[in-house]
Amino acid sequence: MPVSVCGNMLFQSIGKSGRATFLSCLRSGLCYIPILIILTRVMSLTGVEIAQPIADAVASIITIPFVVQFFSKLPKEDYVVKKVVNKKLYSTY
Repeated sequence: MPVSVCGNMLFQSIGKSGRATFLSCLRSGLCYIPILIILTRVMSLTGVEIAQPIADAVASIITIPFVVQFFSKLPKEDYVVKKVVNKKLYSTY
């Protein structure tokens, strides 16, 4: 659950509302409802009890590639530091 919730909040905070909404729907409905229906038929009450943890795990597994892709596209730290330092140096002259 922490992975999917943090991934959802990450995309909300950077303004990627489409991805954030998709990840939120994943945990609440797209994974949970089908798993609940299947496990209820197979395992009755036990299926109801374990449906939410399984849905959270599936949502987390789906969230990880989104987060990894986001972090891989970020500029490297050295590049950002050099750009900021150079910008400050040139702006003072």
